[in-house]
This record gives sequence, C-alpha cells and structure tokens, in this order.
Amino acid sequence: MTLFRRFLAALCAALGLAAGPASATTHSIDFTDLWFIPTEQGWGFNVIQQGNTLFGTLFVYTNDSSARWYVASDMKPQTSSAEQPKFGGKLYQTTGPFLGLTPFNQALVTVTEVGDISITFTTSGSAVLVYNVGTTTVTKNVIRQTFVNSSPVGFYQGGMDTIRSACGTSSQNGTIANFLGFVTITQTGNTIAMQLNYLTGLQQSTCNFNGTYSPMGRMGNMSGSFNCTVGGSAANQGTFTIANIESSQTGFSGRFAGADQFCSSHTGYFGGVRDVL
Repeated sequence: MTLFRRFLAALCAALGLAAGPASATTHSIDFTDLWFIPTEQGWGFNVIQQGNTLFGTLFVYTNDSSARWYVASDMKPQTSSAEQPKFGGKLYQTTGPFLGLTPFNQALVTVTEVGDISITFTTSGSAVLVYNVGTTTVTKNVIRQTFVNSSPVGFYQGGMDTIRSACGTSSQNGTIANFLGFVTITQTGNTIAMQLNYLTGLQQSTCNFNGTYSPMGRMGNMSGSFNCTVGGSAANQGTFTIANIESSQTGFSGRFAGADQFCSSHTGYFGGVRDVL
C-alpha cells in the first residue's frame, strides 16, 4: 500500500468515514448577482435566485433616454441542460406613487406585461440575455459585475469531499472525504494560499494549496498546485482548481477539481465554516 493510500485509509478510520457510492443529488450554481457589459455602463440586470426561480430587475433607458425599470418576478428553468441552464418568463413594467408620498398608497401601483425575457448561462460567470418590450427585441452577452473583491481569506474548520477516478490502482477509485481539519487562507494581490492541518491517525498532516484568485462578481475562482505531507513525509502533490467560490460571514464553499500522481481526476466540493475564535 502506498503512503498516500495509507494516509487516506488512516484518515477515514480516524473519522469513522468510508468510501461509498456517489450521491445522485445535484446542486446548481447560484446565479444571484449583478450582470452587465463592461463597455456599456449605465444599465444592467440584477438576478436574485431562490431555489429554481430567478427574480430579475432590468434597468435600462427608453428611446428618449429616460430611465426605465422592468421586472421578471418568476423566471423558471426552460431547459434541463446542466452545462447551459436557461431561465425565462414574462417581463413587466411597473409604476407607482411618488417616493416621498406618506403613507404609501398601494392602489397607485400598476403592473403591465410588456414582453418576455430569458437568460442562458453559458458559463458560471457569463450569460446571454434576451428580452423584448413590445416589438423591440434586445440580445446582450453579459457577465457578472465585480465591484468588490469577495475574498475567502480567513480561518475555518472544514475540508474536501471528492470522487476519485482514473487512479493507478482501481481500489483507489470512488468517493472519499479528504483533508478534514483546520483551513487557513491568506491572499496578497491575486496570489492566494490555503493551508490545511489535520491528523492522519496520530500523525500531523498538512496540505498546502498555492495559486491565483480571480474574482467573478460575488464569487471567485482559484487555481494552482498543491502538495501534502503526512508526519513530515511527502504524500502527494498535483494541480487543482476551485470554482464558484462563495464567501460569507459563516464560511466559504466551492467546486473542486484536481489531479495528483495517483489519480488523474478528483472532483467534488471544498469548503469550511468560519472559526469562532
């Protein structure tokens, strides 16, 4: 048994975990964000996602250059493509009472259907927006807008759960919980480092992930290389990406893909809850 296999077996035994069949449950990307075109300042499309429904607000201008808001309050999935999900629904124009009117008069609010709208997400960070208002149809290629770098820097308790495949030894293939312990993330510019410290049996183990971080709206992506040691001895090393990283007050999470000298494919999830100390 290789050192890496001993390290994984000991880790699972210590945590009471075992490799098992992959779950059939799938989780979609959260498309909540502000979507825009960098070279077309002044308009945009806000998306709020709850479950499988999008609520969209479109702020644009009419042919006399006056500002106009439209809403799509019930955009549902229109395709089952996991690679390029599409949502669509009716587009409405609303009017209401003067913002300084007190108390608010609900009777003055009007909602008028003016057309249809759809958005097809070609990647997790880009999409094709199509809508019509009456006889006018507009097609725009939009991306997530980044106005603040939402970095996952911090100290966490967590780890990674992956499916391993294309391994040198067939017994290594399968689902396993890896690297469960303490996670420390630091960043300087676009250079990011992530260190995991955990126990393999009674041995201190460490994995260092080093790479670059690219913000993507309220999310981000990181990629680079990693190396691990068990009890001070080299265990495994390889390359990785963590995509669609979401950072919040309580923790971070992302989709992991990587490869090492034992298995050419590791796919799964990486994340942690923020440490309270």
